[in-house]
Amino acid sequence: LKLFDFPEPSNVQGQRDSNTTPTQSLFLMNSKFAVRTARSFAENLLADSSLVSDTERIRSAHQRCFASDPSPAQIERDAAFIQDVMARHDAPDTERRPLAWATYCQSLMASAKFRFID
Repeated sequence: LKLFDFPEPSNVQGQRDSNTTPTQSLFLMNSKFAVRTARSFAENLLADSSLVSDTERIRSAHQRCFASDPSPAQIERDAAFIQDVMARHDAPDTERRPLAWATYCQSLMASAKFRFID
């Protein structure tokens, strides 16, 4: 994301604060790269035979993105989001499930929590 965090060329500064810009968020929501990455992330979660439930997949996704476990409330919200995305698409179930998970993974990667290091 450094692509969007360039210095003002008319100012000379020895050190700059790191920041995020709206264009970074838009990039993570709309770019072909972000969509491909989210799709691959989702495919990996769905193909992992050690993850036998959506709860385990959600927990794994949070671990991979944020290096922390989601709260029970977050797991419930995330599962509801995935089900909602699946319900909104007319595609066959074999296509809806991967699409819903790709959308979910992209939402994690577009979150402020993903973009900021505490």
